[in-house]
Amino acid sequence: MTDRIRVGNGWTGDAVQPVTYRADAPGKLVICGEYAVLTPEGTGLVMAVDRPTSATVRPSSGPGIVLDLAWGAGEASVEGDRVRLGRSFSPTAVRAARFVVSALEYSLAAVRASGTPVHPFQLHVSAAQGGSSRTEGRTKAGWGSSAAVVVAVSSAVLAFHTRLGAHTSGVGLGADLGGAEQVFRVALAAHRAAQDGLGSGIDVAASVFGGLVQFQAGTPLPRVVPLTWPAGVGIVVAHTGQVSNTRSRLEVLERRRAEDPAWFLDFVHRSAHATRTVVQALREQHLTRLLGALQQHDRLLHSFGAWLELPMDTPSMAAFRKLENRFGVLKPSGAGGGDCALLFLRSPHLRVDAEKALRDCGLEPLPVRLFAPGVVRGTEEARLQVAPFRKETR
Repeated sequence: MTDRIRVGNGWTGDAVQPVTYRADAPGKLVICGEYAVLTPEGTGLVMAVDRPTSATVRPSSGPGIVLDLAWGAGEASVEGDRVRLGRSFSPTAVRAARFVVSALEYSLAAVRASGTPVHPFQLHVSAAQGGSSRTEGRTKAGWGSSAAVVVAVSSAVLAFHTRLGAHTSGVGLGADLGGAEQVFRVALAAHRAAQDGLGSGIDVAASVFGGLVQFQAGTPLPRVVPLTWPAGVGIVVAHTGQVSNTRSRLEVLERRRAEDPAWFLDFVHRSAHATRTVVQALREQHLTRLLGALQQHDRLLHSFGAWLELPMDTPSMAAFRKLENRFGVLKPSGAGGGDCALLFLRSPHLRVDAEKALRDCGLEPLPVRLFAPGVVRGTEEARLQVAPFRKETR
């Protein structure tokens, strides 16, 4: 029989065993469908990459929540549906931690809605690094780390309150409190709330489900379909050396979309058609058609960038374009104008020469495992037996 405990902010529950729960959520790279997925008609492809963000939850004897984050440490209190950071957090740290706070608010709301008692806990978050050796990991690489933070925190908090064993996500799991669908629902709402409603959720889908998925916008939840990438088409991930400001680009999009809605709607339709061609080529293992559809996406993005009056290529990418046909198809991943680019190889045998050519043009190939597993969550001991992440593998 467990002891009853009373904690601050009106929380009451059974004492819990001192078991630590952890969740590791992968990053993402968008293959195609950028910007189009912001609309109900939009669809895109995204892959999970082995740049995980970790969240660890353990019981706490004090009231409220104890936080240990990359942006600061201290206590947080729960006031109704809101989580408030303590005075030890600077204004800059409060803004940086907004995704953690949003994940806490939405995951605790899900716990309360399930009728499960909410217990005080300690939370430690370790965010994924950029992965660029030139900048010792300080460069934003476009991994979708904010989504991975939200997924990791939500998963760890839900696992802690449901005493979840070790699980990895998979499309089609049940909608129970600790299941993938519920994690996706909670994390999607939390991520959108933290960025004032902006964002499609495609990066959240990658962090929850992992692998390669087709993302179809919709309500109440987007549709997520797992796919398989052919071994005959290698992918080189290259960092451009520049940072892409996704939020500012989305703000420009909103202005241009209001000025010229017909152009944007036509772009969405063309992008959706190209994405469906990619999906069909994947299912038929038709490599030539796959590369052709990816090249069509690249051209669409460049016409979109001209419409926004924002370049999609960096100078280093523009330099590589002169050599592109020797190797395959080069394409921005995500918002464009920086972060990562993807080089889809016509043959895996071209990788060594392609990486050298990329370096010569100022792009840095990154050693990263593609199509990584979705969020892995559960007790620290049990989760080590389930789809562990690996470091620095292709």
